[in-house]
Amino acid sequence: MNGKTFPDTPTLMVKEGDLVKTTFVNRSFADHPMHLHGTMSKSLVKMENRLVEAHLS
Repeated sequence: MNGKTFPDTPTLMVKEGDLVKTTFVNRSFADHPMHLHGTMSKSLVKMENRLVEAHLS
């Protein structure tokens, strides 16, 4: 996060109901699904000029 890797990353504190936008970039050579532990989230993908819910398998 912000150019750092765990465990040198800050804790992201939010309140229930807050809308938070994050962008994850995997700079390694390995595939790794990125996620936040202990949260409910919705993944979106940009299609043309709009955001739609991503259907992940």
